[in-house]
Amino acid sequence: MVQSKNKSFCCVPLCANSKQKQPYLHFHDFPTNEDQRKQWVRAIKRDGVNFVIRKGSTLVCSRHFSVADYKNGSSRLNTGAVPSRFDWNSCYNAEVKDKTQTDRRGTREHDYTTSPPVGALDEALEYIAELEARLQEMSMGPQTVLNLFYHEILHSISISRSVLNVLGVCFAPLDTVIVYWTKAQRIGPEAIPTPSPSRKIPVIDEFFIYCCRVAAGLKEQVIADIFQVSTSTVSRVIITWANYLFLVLGSIPIWMSRQQVALSMPKKYTLHSPKLRVILDCTEIRCESPTSMTLHSEIFSN
Repeated sequence: MVQSKNKSFCCVPLCANSKQKQPYLHFHDFPTNEDQRKQWVRAIKRDGVNFVIRKGSTLVCSRHFSVADYKNGSSRLNTGAVPSRFDWNSCYNAEVKDKTQTDRRGTREHDYTTSPPVGALDEALEYIAELEARLQEMSMGPQTVLNLFYHEILHSISISRSVLNVLGVCFAPLDTVIVYWTKAQRIGPEAIPTPSPSRKIPVIDEFFIYCCRVAAGLKEQVIADIFQVSTSTVSRVIITWANYLFLVLGSIPIWMSRQQVALSMPKKYTLHSPKLRVILDCTEIRCESPTSMTLHSEIFSN
């Protein structure tokens, strides 16, 4: 946002708007009519004090006027308009409530040039404090937190709890069969592997750890803290399951036969590309390479 060089401030108490910081607002001089000027002074609660009005510098910003106070949506006030929206009355609260209800009825495009009304930040802070108090009252134990974590991750990777339970039954025999990647590398491909020792984590939880890293993108250290194991264990589990799933799922045919493709191919493709079998598409996004090695690893992709 380009700031204006004009440093005129709004004279309404509790309002810190200025032309320099909020150039998108309109700042209005007090009316020349004496009666209406007194109405403005009373409205902004400046009556009863030694309040001096100077043209061009004693201003009231547009935040304190309603839409109906302006002429056909312009920046000119209607004759007789008086500021009525202040931090100490309920106008802001009503406006925020109306906007929230409107947004719930239908999606609206956000206006990035409009700042939140005065007092909205205080309401947000109060609401956050209320939520924090509720969390403390709930006194959630580690198991409750873990259950919430399970629910959020399953939702993010589009797997239901019932599907996870079915997978748990399917993966149960692997507990005595699957070999960790580090052991497989150590004994070599020619040797006959024996099952790895008893696992610290159930097989279904190992699969869930793999999903947390690959599908949800959680850091290995975060996963290790949640399951109370070492990061090396998490890394070993992820590599093991990545190779196991590659071997198992890689044997499942996922491509349609040429006859099936030909039967479902649109006419244009049949005429111009009759030998078409599959269309591969990808998107490349260029970005500057950060100097930090940690950030650099975040954007790496092969």
